[in-house]
Amino acid sequence: MDQLIISDVKMTSLDIAEVTGKRHDNVMSDIRKEIKELGEETSLLIFKESTYKNSRGREYPCYEFGKDGAMQLALKYDAKTRYEVIKYVERLEQRTNKPQSIEDLIIMQAQSVKEIKDTVNRQGQVIETVNHRLDNIDSLDTIGDLQQRLNAMVRRYAQGKGISFGNAWRDFRTSFNVAYRTNLKLLMNNYKSKHNLKSLTMPQYLSLVERLPDAIRVADKMLNKELV
Repeated sequence: MDQLIISDVKMTSLDIAEVTGKRHDNVMSDIRKEIKELGEETSLLIFKESTYKNSRGREYPCYEFGKDGAMQLALKYDAKTRYEVIKYVERLEQRTNKPQSIEDLIIMQAQSVKEIKDTVNRQGQVIETVNHRLDNIDSLDTIGDLQQRLNAMVRRYAQGKGISFGNAWRDFRTSFNVAYRTNLKLLMNNYKSKHNLKSLTMPQYLSLVERLPDAIRVADKMLNKELV
C-alpha cells in the first residue's frame, strides 16, 4: 500500500512556554542564547523569527521551529522539563508525522466534508432563528415606547404558552432574575418604599431604573428559546 508522509512538526516559542510553564520572554531569551552559540548560519536552519498577536491585537515577537529546535531547547532544561518537551514533540509527531494510507486520507477528506456540511447546517439554523425573531417583531405593535413593546412581547409569550398574562409576567421575572442575578420583586418593593409609591408595575419600574433594554432582551429569549 502506498504511504504518504505528512510534513515535519511545527511549533512556536509560545508552545514551549506553555509546555514548560516558563514565561515566554524567558523562552525567547533561551532561544536567543542558542542562536548566539550556534552561529547565524546554523541557527537560521532551526529557528525562524515570527510574530503573534495577543488578545488585544498587539503584535509581539516569537520564534517558529520544528523538532530540531525543540530538542535544542530541551537540552538546556532540567530532566523533568526536558521530558515534558520531548513528550509534547512526540504527541505532535503522532498527529502530523504519522504515515497516512490512501484510505486514511479518504476518511480525513470525508470528515472535512462533514464539517463543512455541519457548518452550513448551523448557519441555516441561525438564519431560521433570525427569521423567526423577525416574524415575532413584525407581529408585535412596535409603535410606542419600550414599555408598550415589553407588554406586547409578554402578552405574545402568554398566548404562545396558553397561560395567563399574570403567569407570563412571573415567568418573565424569573428569567430576568436568572439572566441578571437579581431579585426584581425585592428591588421593586425597595423602590416603592423609598419613593412612597402605592403601586408600581414591572414595566414602570424597569423604565424608571433604565432597565427596559435588558428586559426586551429577556423577553426576546423567552419568545425564541426553543430555537436558541
